[in-house]
Order: sequence, then structure tokens, then C-alpha cells
Amino acid sequence: MVSKYQYVMSKDIHRKKQYQEMFLDWINSRSEFNCRRPTVDETVDEMTRGCLRPLVEQNVRKAAYKYWYDEAQYYLRHVQIVKVDVISKEATPPIKAFIPIRTTSMSERIPDSDYIPSRRIANNPSIARVVMQDALREIDNWVARYEGYAEFFTVFDEMISVYKQTRDKVAARIRQVRKSG
Repeated sequence: MVSKYQYVMSKDIHRKKQYQEMFLDWINSRSEFNCRRPTVDETVDEMTRGCLRPLVEQNVRKAAYKYWYDEAQYYLRHVQIVKVDVISKEATPPIKAFIPIRTTSMSERIPDSDYIPSRRIANNPSIARVVMQDALREIDNWVARYEGYAEFFTVFDEMISVYKQTRDKVAARIRQVRKSG
């Protein structure tokens, strides 16, 4: 049996189809990438001086602001909160203080107004349902990504099997939260 391999973009990429095609065309046009991955430096060079320029912001001031904005969001995503019992001085394990809940738009960037304090989520069944649905979607995406390795690896088979067995329980819990909210 003869196999043929070709590069394709993953289904979970959040970029315009036109840009995905442009990127793949660049990779496929270079014979050196048949047996190795393009380096990040090669890719950045092509994005700043070559045929991939449309994929990224070329205005340095705008690009810097986007970078700073992304870094600010990154740090904010990593703020955690712990509940401390004043009497025993014991603390719960840390959890995210602000959770992004996509409520207003489907744009690539989540607006600041969609970051909700975790305490508010815990006390609001409709928001909790959205968080649970998002978590399920993220896990489904993870499963789909690693199932794609199945042809080459079996290391994830058991984990994926266990997840699929419990997925219905999670979906039932989401339905239960929906009814109570």
C-alpha cells in the first residue's frame, strides 16, 4: 500500500480561510519543507518581508499594541483566587478569578466585558451552563486533535475512551443545570 501525505490546516484554527490557504501554499511551494517544519524565524521573515505579509499587521505601532493587549489578557487570565477560612487560616486550591464567557460576539478576541468573576458564575445557573458547554467543546476539540494521531499512536486511546464514556454524564448535568436555571 502506498501512502501519500499532504499538509492541511487543523479545523480549530481561528484564521480566515484565505490566509490558511496562503500559508499552506507557502509551505507547499518550498521543497525544503517536505522533510522538515519551517522554523519560526523563517515564518516571521516571510510574514514581514515575503508573500505572507497579509497574514499579520505590518504597521509596527498597531502590531505592538496588539502584542501588549494580548500580553495584558494573558496576565489577566492567570489571576487566581483562593478562599481563606479566617479561623483555621486554611485556603482552598486556587481557581481562576476571571473566566472568559463569550456572550457578546464571536470575534477572535474576547471583549473585557465577557470576563466574569468566578464567584458570579458559581451562583448563576445560566452562566454556569455556558461554562460547562465551553468546557465540553474544548475537551471535544482536544479529543478530536488527539484522535487524529490514532493512525500513528495508541497512547491516547484509553484516555479518549474514558472521556467518551463520561461525556453523556456531563451532557446530562448541563441539561440539569439548564432546567434549574
